[in-house]
Amino acid sequence: METAAPERTGPYSRLPSGLTATLLRYMEARGQLLSIEAQEALQQVVRVLILTAIGIIMTLTGWLLLSAGLAALIIETTGWSAIKSILVLAGAELLLAAVLFLAALLRLRSARWFSDTLNEFQKDRSWLAQEANKS
Repeated sequence: METAAPERTGPYSRLPSGLTATLLRYMEARGQLLSIEAQEALQQVVRVLILTAIGIIMTLTGWLLLSAGLAALIIETTGWSAIKSILVLAGAELLLAAVLFLAALLRLRSARWFSDTLNEFQKDRSWLAQEANKS
């Protein structure tokens, strides 16, 4: 005695079962690729944050530890006033901070975010467009 196959319902009920399985495998593969690239993106962000934190720590440490000694050295060797010496040192520290900030920005801009996934989606769009033109 042969039993009838259960009738499929829902948005995919008109699709052949082989096509549904293929679509599900395709979506699973795309999800896995997206997950891998999300992990890579997180690692890149963490690297940039670490560089930024190091830059901030270096700037503050440099300001706290060297400012007084360098101001005294500048005053002693050049005869400048204390105010002029401190302003020169502050300018140098701000310049260093700006360089580190720009380095972090360059890393963020040059990072390749989800490039493999976007390339695969573009290939899929091209293939779907070709298939649509055939019919």
